[in-house]
Amino acid sequence: MFQFLKRRAQSNRPAQDTAKAAPNKETAAETATTVNQPRAHHFTFSQVVVPQVAWRDPMTFFGALKMDRDRFVTYLIEVNRDINQKNHDPFRLLAEDLHIKTTVIKPWPCLLFKLPEPRFTGETHLIAVVLLLDPRAEEADLDPQKGPAVAIFNLDRADHGTQVSEWRGEERLCHQAGPAVGENSFLRWVAATLASRRH
Repeated sequence: MFQFLKRRAQSNRPAQDTAKAAPNKETAAETATTVNQPRAHHFTFSQVVVPQVAWRDPMTFFGALKMDRDRFVTYLIEVNRDINQKNHDPFRLLAEDLHIKTTVIKPWPCLLFKLPEPRFTGETHLIAVVLLLDPRAEEADLDPQKGPAVAIFNLDRADHGTQVSEWRGEERLCHQAGPAVGENSFLRWVAATLASRRH
C-alpha cells in the first residue's frame, strides 16, 4: 500500500515546492479579487481530490488513513497542490488545517473531514466518506460489476444555508438543501439518506 502511495505522491509532485507559502492570510486587495468565488485550494480538495481518490480505491483510502494518517493526508495535500500549480490564489490548504474523525454510520465505517471555515459559496464545511462494506473484506471479494462500494457526501456552503453534494465517480449530484452546519446534523442526514436506499 505504501509503495503505491509513494509512487503516486512522487508522480504528482510539482517542479517547485509551493507548500512552504506564507500562512493563510489575505490582504484586502487579494480578498476583493475573490469575492463570491471559492478559493481554489479549498474547492479542489473537497470537490476533486477526496472524491476522486476515495472513489477510485476506497479500500486503500480507508486503509491508508488508518495505518499512517499523517503520511496519507500529506499525499492528498500534495495532489491538491499539484492541481493548483498555476493558480495564484493566496490561500493554501495545509495538512494541519484538516480535522479527520473516524466514526460509524451503522453498520458502515465513515471518515469525516472537517475543512477550514468556508468563506464563499461552493466551499465545503464537511466531507463524509462511507465504506459500504465490511472493512475486513478482501479485494478479491468485491464485485466489480457493482462499482466502488463507497458513498461520498459534501456539506457545502450555499447562498442561503447549506447544500449537500454527492459524488459518484466524476458525477456530482446536488441535493437542494442540506442540514444545519454541524457534524452531528450532517451525519444524521447521511445516515437517513443511506438508510432510505436500503429499503
